[in-house]
Amino acid sequence: MHPLKRNAPHLTQALTVLALVGVCAWVIYQRHQPPSPMASKIASAERLSYQVVTRAHGPRFELLGDERVLKIVSHAVIDGGREYDPRRSVSYGLSLRLVDDGLVVWEHQALIESRQSKAKQQGSMWLEENAFTSRLDMELTDDRMMLVHLPAHVTTGSTLELRLVGEPEKALVRVYKRSPRADDAKWRALRRLDEAGGAVSFARSSYAPWALLDEQDKLRRVSHTFTRMAPVGEPRIDFDSESIFYSGFRLPVEDLEGDDGLTLRRHRGLALNVLGPSSLHLTVHRLDGDDAEAHAPRQAAAGDSDNDSDGGDGELRIRMISNDESNITVRALPVPPATQTALHTVDIPPGLHSLHLFTDARAPVRLDLSGPPMSQFGTMPYLAYDDSQRRLVPDERRLTVYETGPGKVPVQAGIFLPDDPRARILRVDVRVLVQPDPDGVADQPPLARQTFSTEVVLEYQDAQERVLAVERHTVEVPYAPFERLERTDGQVLAVSDSEGLRVVAPEGTQWVRVTTNADAAVRLYRFLAGPEAYQAPYDEVALEHARWRYAPRDRRQWFHSAPVNTPLLLEAQQRSALVAQVRLVPERKRSPKKRRGPPPPAVAVKPLGRPEQHRILEKVPPARVPRLLQEWPADAATELVVGRPTRFRFGGQGRGVLDFTASDELLGRFLTVHVDGQPKARFRFTTASGRWRLPQLDDGVHEITAQVEADADGAAPNPSTLALYLDRPPAITGRERLPRATLVRRRTVYAVGVTPLRIEVRKPPGKHVRVTMVVYAPWPEAREDVSVHAVIGGGVPARVTRRSFPRITVAERTMTLPDARTWQSAVFADLRGQSVGHPRFVTVPLGRDLVPGSHRIQFSVPGGPLLWARFFVTHQPSEIQDQALQWRFDADVDDAPLVGAGDAEDESAHDEASGQ
Repeated sequence: MHPLKRNAPHLTQALTVLALVGVCAWVIYQRHQPPSPMASKIASAERLSYQVVTRAHGPRFELLGDERVLKIVSHAVIDGGREYDPRRSVSYGLSLRLVDDGLVVWEHQALIESRQSKAKQQGSMWLEENAFTSRLDMELTDDRMMLVHLPAHVTTGSTLELRLVGEPEKALVRVYKRSPRADDAKWRALRRLDEAGGAVSFARSSYAPWALLDEQDKLRRVSHTFTRMAPVGEPRIDFDSESIFYSGFRLPVEDLEGDDGLTLRRHRGLALNVLGPSSLHLTVHRLDGDDAEAHAPRQAAAGDSDNDSDGGDGELRIRMISNDESNITVRALPVPPATQTALHTVDIPPGLHSLHLFTDARAPVRLDLSGPPMSQFGTMPYLAYDDSQRRLVPDERRLTVYETGPGKVPVQAGIFLPDDPRARILRVDVRVLVQPDPDGVADQPPLARQTFSTEVVLEYQDAQERVLAVERHTVEVPYAPFERLERTDGQVLAVSDSEGLRVVAPEGTQWVRVTTNADAAVRLYRFLAGPEAYQAPYDEVALEHARWRYAPRDRRQWFHSAPVNTPLLLEAQQRSALVAQVRLVPERKRSPKKRRGPPPPAVAVKPLGRPEQHRILEKVPPARVPRLLQEWPADAATELVVGRPTRFRFGGQGRGVLDFTASDELLGRFLTVHVDGQPKARFRFTTASGRWRLPQLDDGVHEITAQVEADADGAAPNPSTLALYLDRPPAITGRERLPRATLVRRRTVYAVGVTPLRIEVRKPPGKHVRVTMVVYAPWPEAREDVSVHAVIGGGVPARVTRRSFPRITVAERTMTLPDARTWQSAVFADLRGQSVGHPRFVTVPLGRDLVPGSHRIQFSVPGGPLLWARFFVTHQPSEIQDQALQWRFDADVDDAPLVGAGDAEDESAHDEASGQ
């Protein structure tokens, strides 16, 4: 045998061993080598599966009927060939349709603004990226999360369909449903987050560090969990999926803003939201010559130059809007010459504040404001949670608007469900473009008082584009120094504030064309009834003396809707971005108005049908006794204590009525009523409660005394076993300011719970109606777990068309039970003095958008205990005619009243209704 053949097995074994040794050596060598940048990037990211949604196709999700809140996480897919720009935003949205048995029962659109976060470029690769794929031709925007509140009438088996709207051709979505956690699961989640110092998922949805939250706040945040929903159907047939890598990286605001600081011009303002106590460092530098030119944005038309020489040094004004009683404080600082820099310290008192900054310097002023990380309030990300300084920047929101005007394409809204009255409610927000930039100081007259006007024409068309009706509205709005309009070509325009036209389209309307006779920016909204709530952290601060402007909302009544002719508007380059600064503004103060004559009467309303009812007695607070004595309504009464003489006024009211509530031991015994010392009437107790009529008495003051006869053993009755009330006012001597006797109101209340109460209210022409439900509950404090559900006209009341209104009546609303107005509990008059509870008020307004005539309202307490309620109605003439609601900047400046603001609720009317 040849030697090679004889040694072949040994050679094979030797080569195998050498190969294994080589592989092990290579593995050991690679383990000691740093990983490649791509490997590190992928290893630090999370791989997730998303569903693809386009304009024509999207996933469908089957609902079980108990879903109320959905969370949708999305990324827009953009072209990978574009150069990266951290400031470039992508506008897209999702169209959601709820389909039940083939019929669309609910539809909603939500638009989203997103951008890309990238950092540390190495060649053609970015080492840090929010979301990415392995494909070179596909890039993703940062993740965006939205909460969708489904209607209450979701049925089992209905499906939710998603479609894409907006710029991109494709987007990726993940859909979750919110489910309550059990108590033991809450504590497990709490321990897990405490051990981790706050999970990453929590850090993405909160601005405050986990360690700074108290135990109750932590439990509230872990009370619910979100479970991912699977789409219906077969993959690649009914839906498509994509796998992406997600790191959660966010480009810090400081990197996005760059190193140029904040530039302030005389016709604009800057707003920053801060938390105190804190000490901020402010650097002020005037920009002149080349610096001012470099910082100047492109203008649509030549205006006055910011580089004109100053008539003086100018000043920087810091107006602090606070959420406390001091509310507004102003500090003025000098603006240094162009060659100098001024350093200042701005002390922030405890609490939440907005700093509104203005200048009257001709040249632009550069500002740098820095402070501790926790001094910045808003949704901007933090670089670190330590004692280091960070730059403070405005909290800006970018809203998509569409321009129109002479020679421009009209903005066209679509009515997708013309047979549904709710779908025909539309809001058109109009802002006038200010070209060129105004010559004036933003916070001083005349610019602070200047208004800009345009005529808005609304043309209602049917499906064949035939004109059904035409409305014309003159919009006159003030200047908005905290907002600006950014066009796609880089131009930056000043704008006015907005005026919202709330209209109800005529029946059969398919399209609504919006045109103006001056260049304007238009934003469309659709009406969906429901509560409103701000997103975190804006919902975590109780505002008393201020309110938010442009703070993002988690729940809202008006949802932005894109025009149906968006492609034409894009082709004409009429889509722009409205950049608005989130800020606090003073709580508007109502101008005191002199009342002409008495307040509007309150009329008690009895529910329809035959609900369970009882008579109650409610003590009158001392503050309302003088007015009660002056008017003395039919349901008022005065307590008559047994054996105590009491003086009463009689006259013109017929025979007096004496109500009583007695214990069983008084049954069969007699009560004698003495008038001016003489026995006038004798009554026998045959029931535990009831009423007797006294003899007719002459007009004037009479002394009334009630005596109960002793029993067979001669024992006098216990005074606490009998309660007497006479329907006459007590007589007051000249020295007395208030009567010594207790005054009460006799009411009738009706049982309300899961079984609803229905009332019918008549709305006169030209008046708005306020329906008040007085609810009696055993506890005096507010309860979030007990709510009142009110529905007007079955949710679709008849509305007035072809007119604009300052506000739209919410046809279906749920209101949590508020605090009681008094700690005194009312008692049942016909149930031997048992407590009925503490009264509190729930109000349902019927606005001018509802047609005159009868409207039925249904009240219920879903899932709550059995309570007692009564109703009364007030009618007030409408003082606001055809002007829609608008904000006024002068309200921010000097507490001027808000144009179009309604009157405050007249609480004095709550006690005016008779006890029907």
